[in-house]
Amino acid sequence: MSTPVLEADLTVSSVVKSAVNVFVKSEANGKVSAMVLGLPEYRVESGDRQSALADLQKLVTAKFIGAEVVSLEIEIPQPENPWLRFAGIFKDDQSFDRMQEDISEYRREKDAELEKYYHQIEMEESKEQVL
Repeated sequence: MSTPVLEADLTVSSVVKSAVNVFVKSEANGKVSAMVLGLPEYRVESGDRQSALADLQKLVTAKFIGAEVVSLEIEIPQPENPWLRFAGIFKDDQSFDRMQEDISEYRREKDAELEKYYHQIEMEESKEQVL
């Protein structure tokens, strides 16, 4: 015995196809339930999988007649990024390019120090392996 489903008797002038995701499960009582994911009120139980899907399709179709499914785009205001107020503050600063060069030079010096340090560690490790 399947779940009762409303039968719609309307004259159809056009059909719009839409896909829904359906959760199908074999129940402990031997029946099969089918439910539209996200819409738990659209649930049927039937004797087998095919009947459950057919019953669910009839239920959803009957409920959607005269209705429409739309996507609603909403706008959520976001606070201003606090860093944006600093954008471009060095645009006309004569010393900015020199500061960037100094930063790059400092980075190269630190990279060279690290390279020397890692090389020293490798040399010590290779000496230990020989012994």
